[in-house]
Amino acid sequence: TRYSDLQQAYEDLGKIVDNNADSALTNGLVIQDLENKIRNLEADIIAKERIILEKSEANNILWGKIKALEEKEENLTSQVTKMEID
Repeated sequence: TRYSDLQQAYEDLGKIVDNNADSALTNGLVIQDLENKIRNLEADIIAKERIILEKSEANNILWGKIKALEEKEENLTSQVTKMEID
C-alpha cells in the first residue's frame, strides 16, 4: 500500500540521515586527529629549528675564538721572526 511505501521510505531516509551523521562525526574526528598531528609536527619543527639555531650560534662563537687564537699565533710568529732578524 501507499502508506507502507511511505513508511518504508521514511525509515530508509532515517537510516540515511543516521549514516550521514555517523559519517560526519567520523570525518570530524579524522579531521581533528589530523589537525592534532599537524600541530605536533609544527611543534617538532619549531623545536628542531631552535636547536639548529643554537648550534649554529655555538659554532659561530667557536669559529670566532679559533680566529682570535690564529691571529694571536700569527702575531707571536711575526714577533719571533722580528726577534730573529734583529
